[in-house]
Amino acid sequence: ALVEKGRSYYAKVCVACHGVDGRGTASMPRLAGQHPGYVLASLNHFKQRDGVRSSPQMEMVVSQMTEADMRAVAAYVAALP
Repeated sequence: ALVEKGRSYYAKVCVACHGVDGRGTASMPRLAGQHPGYVLASLNHFKQRDGVRSSPQMEMVVSQMTEADMRAVAAYVAALP
């Protein structure tokens, strides 16, 4: 259920920049196969704007995400090959 929720959120929000397969581009990082804890921590750094991770685009995206959304997306991208 968590991965499925993440798939749905990813398809609506993340896919435009990170690609259908989560492999990113030259200017966007690969998410596919990343450890879910790493992805979740990164999303939290963007949300908290603590200076550890900085990106105006990501800060805007995560400002709309709940903790449950972030956990679901992290689980989904971790499951990608």
